Amino acid sequence: MNWSEHWWVLVLSAAAGSLPTAWIAVKLAIGRDVRSHGSGNVGATNAGRLLGWGGFAIVLAIDITKGSLPVVVAAMNGFQPGEGLWLGLAAVVGHCYTPWLGFRGGKGVATAAGAVAVANWPAVLAGASVWLLVRRISDLASVASLAGLAAAGIGVVGWGSPALWPPFAAISAVVLLRHSGNLRRLAAGTELRT
Repeated sequence: MNWSEHWWVLVLSAAAGSLPTAWIAVKLAIGRDVRSHGSGNVGATNAGRLLGWGGFAIVLAIDITKGSLPVVVAAMNGFQPGEGLWLGLAAVVGHCYTPWLGFRGGKGVATAAGAVAVANWPAVLAGASVWLLVRRISDLASVASLAGLAAAGIGVVGWGSPALWPPFAAISAVVLLRHSGNLRRLAAGTELRT
């Protein structure tokens, strides 16, 4: 794929990802800024702290769609799975660094899951299973997210084409970078539980 000719597709994918779902949902539902509560994160978990499980589920579904939609559209237009996953990366970057909120967005886990699910659903199924298990045991969304990311990575390497490895590695790097604060709080024993 010649990205110099298709740069606009990357821009559109990032724009789709940049929709700050949690911020919009909380603002519309209760008139508050999700960033001033809980972890301060613009994601489904923090939205759920204010809106309950229903709000969590809605935000999660939309954030997953933000990641999957560019990859689906890419596949429908003849992009190879590895190429489509680069568009998923653009959506994740848009979500994590949304210009609508001063380039401070969510952690990218749900958006990444949506993107990777289109390219390699067994890897995301493995990651989601680990996420659920670790979340139930630890009650720590960040630990569950990082464990799920690791499991999905093993799945991508084990069940995916090597063409998926570089864009998945890049997506993982963005998600890990966005969790750097969580890692510091985990080390200090101050990480928020659900």
